[in-house]
Amino acid sequence: SNGLVFWSETRLDSVFTALLLTTSPLWSALLSPLFPGEPGPRALGWTGIVIGFAGTVVMFEPWRAGAVPLVPAVAAELSVVTWTVGSLWARRIRGAFQPMAISVAQMATGAIVLLAVSLVEGRAMVGPLTLRAAASLAYLVVVGSVVAFAAYFYLLQHWGVTRVATSTYVNPVVAVILGALLLREAVTWSMVAGAVVVFAGVTLVLRDQQAVARA
Repeated sequence: SNGLVFWSETRLDSVFTALLLTTSPLWSALLSPLFPGEPGPRALGWTGIVIGFAGTVVMFEPWRAGAVPLVPAVAAELSVVTWTVGSLWARRIRGAFQPMAISVAQMATGAIVLLAVSLVEGRAMVGPLTLRAAASLAYLVVVGSVVAFAAYFYLLQHWGVTRVATSTYVNPVVAVILGALLLREAVTWSMVAGAVVVFAGVTLVLRDQQAVARA
């Protein structure tokens, strides 16, 4: 999944890549009925999914970008589908494995596959590994991978996949906030309006999933 994303990002505008990746809640809702026992969204949840996606469209303003290459776009969307299927399957085996064990197995397998692909392609790390780059890499390994994936699989054990997938709507909002605070990046009115719409959509999805859990 992540390998497809990395490959697509080298060939797609970052706006479209980010927008395609926010379709995770939609795929979760569509594929949940194929896995017995996985609660799918009801009318309120579907409304929230559509509203949340509309909010990300407003934030990213994809109409400002140029033409979209078909193959990289399909690859990016396929990464979302494979991630969703993996999440749904992880829910099915949640009683047999701990979140940390699933996270380690996933990352180790992915690392082996991507390493094999990079060796076949003859790709190597470009440029020296500076202290700043090493610190960034260490942060991504510890916080962005070990902690984040363990938390993700923990939530999968206790929440439905669709509910957890709404995090892809919130991620761009968090990125905008951190960009403004840490990098002093500009915040546009479309970003603010889109963030409000995103939170409205996520709220509806969460309420729907809570109602499904109580039913």
